[in-house]
Amino acid sequence: MAIKKVIYISLLLSILFSCRKDAPLWQTENLNNNEIGSFGHAGMGLAFRYPINSYELFEPCFRIGAKGSEMDVQMTKDSVLVLFHNTKLEDDT
Repeated sequence: MAIKKVIYISLLLSILFSCRKDAPLWQTENLNNNEIGSFGHAGMGLAFRYPINSYELFEPCFRIGAKGSEMDVQMTKDSVLVLFHNTKLEDDT
């Protein structure tokens, strides 16, 4: 019985001490001072109570600490930029 305990303990210790992190896999190297930031998707996302790409979705996204948010920008026929997801207004109205 004592031999089994010694074998189990030595096996456990060998597993624990043989595991190590590979530096390239867990170290962050990017152009943002090696920090990872959180970003919203169309503000707070589709499950929120306001329409996507609206101020009402972007404002709480930044208030909770997001570094930015993805948004959908379209250009109208008269070259005005608008925040809208679909290509036709009729799809959502």
